[in-house]
Amino acid sequence: RLEQAARDPVFIALYDRSMADLEAARDGTNTWWRDRVGPAGGSIAYFSAEFALHQSLPIYAGGLGVLEYVFIKAMPGSDHAQVLAALIVFRLFYLILPLAFGIVVVVVFERGRLAEALRVKTGLARLDLPPDPPTPA
Repeated sequence: RLEQAARDPVFIALYDRSMADLEAARDGTNTWWRDRVGPAGGSIAYFSAEFALHQSLPIYAGGLGVLEYVFIKAMPGSDHAQVLAALIVFRLFYLILPLAFGIVVVVVFERGRLAEALRVKTGLARLDLPPDPPTPA
């Protein structure tokens, strides 16, 4: 089959175009920055875990993806649905519940700060009392 693909001009053209696009992505000739700003004088290093391998392989943080795939492939004799269910429960306890707890803590803390700011803004925080009378000497 590989020999057949090597003789197919449509496949060869598609392969050559794919390789040219890959090289353009690697050397930075076809980037957002170059399209909008122009060539840069220096290099900028940037790493995003969401595009760690290549832009054609999106890996989104927090979604089902690489971790689940690795577990399923590492456990070939197990039921895939049970492995996914266990990983979803893991994510629930490791990610979702701490996130929900953190949101509650931030809301409670910020609610107190917001209430204090509103009291100061509306003048309810200060007492509008007349000054103390002078003490007799």
